[in-house]
Amino acid sequence: MMKTKYFIINILASLLLLISFVTIGCDQSEDPEDYTPKLYVFTTLKNGMVERSEVVQSPTSIIMPKDTIEFYVHLSKEVSHDITVSVTESPILAHKYDTLKTSLPTGSVKMLEQSVVIPAGKTISTKPLRISLEQTKDVESLKGEGIIALQITTNSGIEILKGRDVCYWTISKQERNIFQGSTNGITPYPINLFTLKANVRSNHLRRLYDNRPNTQWFCDKEGWLQVCFNKKSVLGGLAIWPYDNNGDYSSSPKNIELLTSKDGKEWQSLGTVEFPLPSAYSPLVVKLYSPLEVEYVKIVFHEGFSEKIRIAEFTVYH
Repeated sequence: MMKTKYFIINILASLLLLISFVTIGCDQSEDPEDYTPKLYVFTTLKNGMVERSEVVQSPTSIIMPKDTIEFYVHLSKEVSHDITVSVTESPILAHKYDTLKTSLPTGSVKMLEQSVVIPAGKTISTKPLRISLEQTKDVESLKGEGIIALQITTNSGIEILKGRDVCYWTISKQERNIFQGSTNGITPYPINLFTLKANVRSNHLRRLYDNRPNTQWFCDKEGWLQVCFNKKSVLGGLAIWPYDNNGDYSSSPKNIELLTSKDGKEWQSLGTVEFPLPSAYSPLVVKLYSPLEVEYVKIVFHEGFSEKIRIAEFTVYH
């Protein structure tokens, strides 16, 4: 009985040892480490490998974005020679990436830096690839959204990592007539040429034209101001001065919408503008690409940097 017991134990131990050898052999053969150097795109774009820009169609012109895409090329392991990497447009890849957007043809961008070098012994290009959008007929006639694929290539024989070799640039076409600007080229209307209304109780609207930065008119999100001209007038822009709370401007408006009307009842939106957080007492200005003849103007405060939106002064321009 004892011999049988020891015999069974020996068999089990042998089987366990054999299984461990087989397991080790499988791990070594099925998961080999790959240390070959590979090229890939390194980008700090907010949306991963996708950049987004906007082309504006105003009533009189096309306004191109000032955006420039730039990204570095990395190497996973140093090599003993320089590597030159280039970037090209690939309409085919752009179409495959998003079939719902219009794939813009080759020539839609300008290569400001079309090729870069990764020096021997380094793992990053000395400068970034830089690309800007061109005002081509295809961009001007774009409806909705377009897309551009920017793919890196090399003749160095170094492998390029799949999935990290392309940056995509989506272009949206927006019809609008307003933008954030400055007061240069526009003239303020005297306050006696229009009246102000608001949808807020205890309006204190006179504080918006008392020339005092420490007095305030305030509202919550979706509050609005309405300008009613005494007669048809040309609107060139408007300016909002943030409330100065001892150098704190955190109650300033962030996102506003501008609307116009002929009768004060039916309104047409000219678009929205998003402001940065002010750091000084200076105007937040909305200008029109093409001035309009209007009787009513409404400013809707969609969002502020705090719960209460506070402004010190307000001016309308022609």
